[in-house]
Amino acid sequence: MAKLKLGDVGAHMMSERGGTIDYMAPELLRGGRASVATDLYALGVLFHVMLAGHPPRRLPEPPQTTHADSREGAQTKLDVAAETGSQREGEDLPSRWTRTITRCLEPRPEDRFDSAEQVWHALEGRRLVAKWVMAAMLALIVALLVTLWQLREKPGPPIRLAVLPFSIQGEPVPSADGIAYDVANRLSGLRRNFTVISPREATRYQVRTVQDAKSVLNATHVLEMRIQNSGKVILASAAVLDMSSGRAIRELKGDYSVDDTPLLTKALIATVTGALGLRSGISKELVSASAYPFYVQGIALVQRDGDSADQAIPYFRKAIEIDSRSALPYAGLAEAQLQKFSSGYGRQWLEQAQQAITKAKSLNADSVPVLLASGLLNQEQGFYEQAVRDISRAAEIDATSSDAWRRLATLY
Repeated sequence: MAKLKLGDVGAHMMSERGGTIDYMAPELLRGGRASVATDLYALGVLFHVMLAGHPPRRLPEPPQTTHADSREGAQTKLDVAAETGSQREGEDLPSRWTRTITRCLEPRPEDRFDSAEQVWHALEGRRLVAKWVMAAMLALIVALLVTLWQLREKPGPPIRLAVLPFSIQGEPVPSADGIAYDVANRLSGLRRNFTVISPREATRYQVRTVQDAKSVLNATHVLEMRIQNSGKVILASAAVLDMSSGRAIRELKGDYSVDDTPLLTKALIATVTGALGLRSGISKELVSASAYPFYVQGIALVQRDGDSADQAIPYFRKAIEIDSRSALPYAGLAEAQLQKFSSGYGRQWLEQAQQAITKAKSLNADSVPVLLASGLLNQEQGFYEQAVRDISRAAEIDATSSDAWRRLATLY
């Protein structure tokens, strides 16, 4: 089995996202070094997330005994914290799973399993799941989390992205230059070894084509954008091109109001971050306050069971009517429509889901709910490789998404 390297994944993923320390072992929280024991602690948390939908909660710290300000007193305080202040309480899971997870989460490193192989044998020996399912799940965890850890530990290969000026058909779009510059500025600095060549530089060096960008600017990737002004609506298309192959690795198509160009800017940025696996350059997708009650009621119905799609769909449609600028109601609508299709109500529901996801992607293709819905659509259509890519990206953006981990496990 490949070596698990999970502790650093938890530490780096969570700290970079400015939030939870749930995946970090007690000794890491005290400034200790990562080890096999911290890796297995993170694995235990991950198992709990996959089974219960959230990390195990930490029990309150016990009252601390005052010690003299000495090396011996300080060490005693640390030992007390390690043994009693770092306990975790999980959900009421099946007893065999509970025993395995509990041992992974022991506060003292020496009380945990000695290796990933021991965890494997503990689960395999208890016949919790079929061997092939267990093998697939563990292989999935290893592959994805090692990949995420490597992405955060290493800067990645150098990327030079040239953002070309818009190619405009029809009436001029006064804000076009500003949109292109804003996209370039907001993409800059999203990771090390990532250089954004702005439209201003492209114009300065008389770069007009994709091949010019490669030969003159030494671009490894190009964002090519086209818009057609039909009066009140802008028809936009864009592609992120890999210059080593000459192929488009991500495309965008959509229509946008001439009075709502920030929506186009957001969609273009999401297209690039999704194509290149960058940290998101836009804030988390939201739905307006007035549409929110309808959206969350639809989500609750979709997640409740597989038979409530008929009730959920009107809520999503109402949310879209109120806030057509958010990708979230479209993604929720697609999930409900896919539930109808999987329940045997006809292929028309698959086609409607495709339309909803296309619209959602035109608004924010790098949003976690959109990626999850897109992955489910690809899974239903038998495009498993693309489904894995979509859902893996969702897990990369939000490593605490239990939906992403569950769906990946299902795919494997």
